[in-house]
Amino acid sequence: MLLVADATDHDGPDRREKWRFTVSNSDSLQFKDESCRAFVVGNCLGLREIADPTAGRTAADRLDALARAPGAFAVAVERPGEILLRTDPTGQFPLYTARSPTRAVVGDDPGAVAAAVRAPLDTGTAAACLACPSIADLFASATMFTGVCQVPGGATIRMAAEGTRVDNLDPIRVDSAATIADAAYRLRSALLESIRLRVADTPRVVSDFSGGLDSTSLAFLAAEYTDELPVITFRNPDAPVADDVDRAARYVALSPVLRHHVVTTSGEHLPYQRLVAATGEPHVTPISLGSFRARLAHAAALGARAHLVGEAGDVLLSPPAAYLADLARHGDLTTLWRHCRAWARLRTLSPTRLFRRAVQVGTTGRRRALLDLAAHLRRGCERGPTDWADDQVTLVGTPQAHWLTRAAAAGLADRLAALADEPDRDEHLGDLVTRGWLRLQNLTQRALRVEGERYGIAVHAPFLDAAVVRACLSLTAARRADPSAPKPLLRAALTGLVPDAVLTRPTKGAYSRDAYAGVRRAAPRLRALLAESAAADHGLLDAARVRPVLEGAIDGLPVPWSALNQVFAVELWLRERGSP
Repeated sequence: MLLVADATDHDGPDRREKWRFTVSNSDSLQFKDESCRAFVVGNCLGLREIADPTAGRTAADRLDALARAPGAFAVAVERPGEILLRTDPTGQFPLYTARSPTRAVVGDDPGAVAAAVRAPLDTGTAAACLACPSIADLFASATMFTGVCQVPGGATIRMAAEGTRVDNLDPIRVDSAATIADAAYRLRSALLESIRLRVADTPRVVSDFSGGLDSTSLAFLAAEYTDELPVITFRNPDAPVADDVDRAARYVALSPVLRHHVVTTSGEHLPYQRLVAATGEPHVTPISLGSFRARLAHAAALGARAHLVGEAGDVLLSPPAAYLADLARHGDLTTLWRHCRAWARLRTLSPTRLFRRAVQVGTTGRRRALLDLAAHLRRGCERGPTDWADDQVTLVGTPQAHWLTRAAAAGLADRLAALADEPDRDEHLGDLVTRGWLRLQNLTQRALRVEGERYGIAVHAPFLDAAVVRACLSLTAARRADPSAPKPLLRAALTGLVPDAVLTRPTKGAYSRDAYAGVRRAAPRLRALLAESAAADHGLLDAARVRPVLEGAIDGLPVPWSALNQVFAVELWLRERGSP
């Protein structure tokens, strides 16, 4: 959806009444009358009933119903002389805005919004995406384009010729009065409604069924509302993760409704075999969608119209270890030591080392952490060896500063230093990290939706519905955490609805062998990308520093996979947008 408002007489006194609106991608238009046109982007559950022209509702009634509807979606309403925006609080379906002296633009694709106002690349955000994607999370509304901003989640905003005004802001926030029982009840209710409405609204639903906790739980919930539910597990015979397939087979036997389908993948489904850019902004998911593509093809053959996935379950229900620093900061040293001992057993670490790291980070503060990060970027030195405590108990991961050009690193450092001078909102570190993870998870889900559209299948992630996210994040990360048990909040919410064998699974399949096999198979194309690097052409990347890392991956050596993947994600994204 792209909504453009042009001022036809921007020097006149009644400029507000002389906007001319044009719309691209009218598929998102849901209803209109003489006073407005309403566009809905995302998964508004119950939208068909709200938009039904025979129901006799006024536009105002419909807009009010949209404000209360479950799901995850954003709304843009065109009225005479203004645009009203209501954004998805989870960020799964973000809206972007930009303005020029005579034009205001709103859309769900930052690239399309940028093109409408001829906005250039924001090299600072691009450098952050290259060096360490979690740094980009600190820049709030920034996008890959200068002057194109992401509208805050949970906001109601009015745009008119004379300016933009925030009418209401209702973001996802911690509820200090909520108990674990409260959050579990809200989560249970939200998931049940989410699944029920999706199954009722779709002729044929299928579900991922990896044997893991999240997708498997969704399948059991969906089984309550249908007579038959196909569930899909994939298996690569060249690098089998037998634990997932075996567990999935055992779990299927616990429900007479589930119909198990095992999809066999091959070399063409490995990561890196289809090098395509993400839509919106750079992200790694599209280069590793081979197995998901195989599942979608099978789902399409079954006649599926909707596919349930467990995306965001890990992000919302397995808090980042950064919460340990919050325990230290707030003086809860007894709980901190107990959790450090539990994590140390799981990760084969020294509990004392982990405790000291938590205290160090908890007492450093956001400003000092950002200034230290800026100094690291200015030095441009190679990242030294780190352990799990360094990597996980932190505001952002240590960037691959030496992969950036000196100019790009210096520019990013200046931006971080300026950010350090902004007021500290005294938020919990674990919650800040969780929101960053949630943003990246939304990019993953966007890639899954785009892939699903190619098969005529709507890919739904119920864990990303607004009510589900609000329920989970009503508790701080520290209160959601229990290193001795997997996802305690989900277990509290779904006990009695999902078999205990599913809710207590302690492990999860590992697929690193697929990554090594995929990078070897795609080695010539990956080498070619670095040989003529678009990021280098933009003055961002020193490709010579990355080549040895790629060769190490090809040879099967340990490498920083997330950082290497991000380099190729940015490369592909920049190439799709042409020369600098």
